Amino acid sequence: MQSKRLSGRTVADERRRINTARSPKRGISGKIIVIFAALIVLVIGGFALYNSSFLTITEVRVDGAQRLTAQRLADLAAVPSGSTLLRVDSDSITKRLESDPWVKSARIVREFPATLVLVIEERQIAAVVDILADTPAGASKRWLIGYDGIWLDGWTVGLLGQSASISGNASTTNVGSDQGTEDTPGGTGTGVGDVSGTEGSAGAEEGATTDIAVAQEKSLLDDVRAYSSEFDSIPQIKDVVRTIGPVSGEKVTDEGIVNALDIINGLTSEMRANVAIISAPDKVKTELTLRNYVHVAFGLAEDIPNKEAAILALLAEHEGSITYINVRVASRATYRVAE
Repeated sequence: MQSKRLSGRTVADERRRINTARSPKRGISGKIIVIFAALIVLVIGGFALYNSSFLTITEVRVDGAQRLTAQRLADLAAVPSGSTLLRVDSDSITKRLESDPWVKSARIVREFPATLVLVIEERQIAAVVDILADTPAGASKRWLIGYDGIWLDGWTVGLLGQSASISGNASTTNVGSDQGTEDTPGGTGTGVGDVSGTEGSAGAEEGATTDIAVAQEKSLLDDVRAYSSEFDSIPQIKDVVRTIGPVSGEKVTDEGIVNALDIINGLTSEMRANVAIISAPDKVKTELTLRNYVHVAFGLAEDIPNKEAAILALLAEHEGSITYINVRVASRATYRVAE
């Protein structure tokens, strides 16, 4: 008996064609089921892992900090006891760290299986601001400011350079040795980042960890002499308005200091290192005293590259004899030399 033909094909041929067409679909359906089942297993496993005590944080390490101690930063981070690398609230920790004026930015890195790393970028000191206080003659307040115009820490220098208490950031207790000098802030603290803290500090939250080890590292402020010598290369801003009331962590608003800071930021690093004092009663009358005792009438923080070029050219041309330079208008610079 001959097979029936459908348009030149037999019934058997047609059946084979239909079965062949159905086979891939069956295979794809099977794969989808397997993948779906695997996803369910992963979700359930992930949920169980997230809510388990596995990967519990047992150590906090600090990277990048030089002034603030590892313990101080760990106290600020306030990682709750029992936190795991998966469940720790990194956003809240970052905000607490950045509440300290010295911390320019912070981010959290998880190192499995049990270490939380606090990666810190500290603010660098741009200048020391000398503010004459309304107290007996010779007394003044000195404040450190960062390159971004944030007040960092302040202290009072009394008569004959004797130190008084810290007057700035309450979350860092002191910046100096037991007996202050005119160049070194004093007091009885143990350095910026003293873990004891004082009123006003952004201390550890309730429930903060007490059983997480802190990877300690040496702070530059453990050596007071190193900190004191650093002042030698930092410009000092003077002749500012007495009524300035700096607050640690807030932005500088005085126009004279802002102008001086803009000048510092606009100078090359070589020229900046050559500036000892900036007189900043206002932005127009800003003057620099270089480390070779040459006085420079600088004025507004504008056209800074050309003003610097004019200063350097005159210093080179009249080396050892020049005493005064006026570059308020860079293209019409004037000068005086010693007779």
